[in-house]
Amino acid sequence: MIVYRVQTSDPHGSSQNNLIPVFLQTPTALSIGQSFISDTNVAVSVTGTTPGGFLVVVDDRNAPFETGQLLSYGDTGTSGNVSSPVIVGFGGWQAFKFLFSGRNVAGENRIYAVNQNGELLSYADAGTPGNVSSPVVVGLGGWQAFKLLFSGRNVAGENRIYAVNQNGELLSYADAGTPGNVSSPVVVGFGGWQAFKFLFSGRNVAGENSIYAVNQNGELLSYADAGTPGNVSSPVVVGFGGWQNFKFLFSGVNTAGENRIYAVNQNGELLSYGDAGTPGNVSSPVVVGFGGWKDFKFLFSGRNLAGENRIYAAVAKT
Repeated sequence: MIVYRVQTSDPHGSSQNNLIPVFLQTPTALSIGQSFISDTNVAVSVTGTTPGGFLVVVDDRNAPFETGQLLSYGDTGTSGNVSSPVIVGFGGWQAFKFLFSGRNVAGENRIYAVNQNGELLSYADAGTPGNVSSPVVVGLGGWQAFKLLFSGRNVAGENRIYAVNQNGELLSYADAGTPGNVSSPVVVGFGGWQAFKFLFSGRNVAGENSIYAVNQNGELLSYADAGTPGNVSSPVVVGFGGWQNFKFLFSGVNTAGENRIYAVNQNGELLSYGDAGTPGNVSSPVVVGFGGWKDFKFLFSGRNLAGENRIYAAVAKT
């Protein structure tokens, strides 16, 4: 597919303002999965085929976002340099009870969601507008009853889905990637996990897999999960206070491959921290997004099918 820009308003196609009437924007034709972004921030993407043609999405990135869209950002790691988003899901994402990313046991990058029926759904993000796949129902019911739900890796590097039940136990599941095949859980933490304000997983700057939690004193704790019953380690207090004041708190990786902890403060700024793994040694933050981040319904990080590190956001009611 090729893209032209019309540079005249004359109905007969006459030149205006010393410009040729039509200017070719794509010297090489776009194929499926490719996009062109104009200097006015309008994106044209080829998303598939039809008999005798192509499926094309035109996205005006200057337009306000719509309720329920799933956006995908890249973080270069420097001040204010989070990229313009790609709208990878066109609507309905605000309706989920839980929305987070992870990997199944095959190492496939997935976006997980819990619908109103309590099913655990697994999506793949191709990275192009609207191309999040149809979901696989990997958990058949009951997932809406959990207090907290997130994904991560234990110290053995196994990909897991973590859940906190009504008794405050921390459960660890494996997703085989096929319908209904999430494993029976291992109770890796015996109680008290429901008391945390935030609970998420990530890696410190040394690449060690951790479960992070914010306690009632606002401290940021870091646990290691050995993968066996009750064997989550004693925590390290990596942040000494104030972590309970954030709107969102999650971990991820920027486009440079650096492990980060992301937070949204009361001003709507997106902050990025590094965790050295020792007491109180979380770094001073970099403000990677200048404002508006507290308005989302969900905010989390993950990877698309191309292995690109992304920050995902679901637009709340507009």
